[in-house]
Parts: sequence; structure tokens; C-alpha cells
Amino acid sequence: MNILRKEQRISSNALSEICSVDPTYIRMIESGARTPSMAVFIKLCNALQISPGYLLAGSLKANVEDRYDALCRRMRGLTPKQAEMAAAMIETMLSKL
Repeated sequence: MNILRKEQRISSNALSEICSVDPTYIRMIESGARTPSMAVFIKLCNALQISPGYLLAGSLKANVEDRYDALCRRMRGLTPKQAEMAAAMIETMLSKL
């Protein structure tokens, strides 16, 4: 969660405000020292715009949709030129299958 939060340029303080919890609690969740309640878990998923499966990836078998979701999130962070290049590479790869 820490990496995803940083990729989205959200500070632990900002995430704690969004989720109505103490910033220390967010850091404890990220370090694995605490497990969030279901209510906080849902708030985290909504705040980070991710599926619960994404956060549980270490605990659950990854499924194809979670991989697509992760790829889409990465693609949204690209510049237009980078997105064009990535799309061209994917198209090339798919044409070879």
C-alpha cells in the first residue's frame, strides 16, 4: 500500500485524513504492524481507487482482473507520448501471438 500511495503522490497524513484515522495508524498498517478493520480497509480502497483484491494480493491468489487493474493504473500515470509508446508495444506483442 505504501508504494501505491506514494505513486499516487498521497502523503500518509493526507490518506489518514481521507480515511478519518490517525497518521500513525496508516504507517502501522503499511508496515504490517496492524491490520485495519473492514471499515478502514474499505476507506483505504476507496481513497486509493483500488480493488480490495489488489491490497490482498499477497494473501490471495492474483487474478487476471487485478493484473489488468494494476496495468491500467500504471497507464493512467503516463504522459501522452509514453502512453502511445506503450500501446504500440502492446499492439506489436499481441500481433505476434
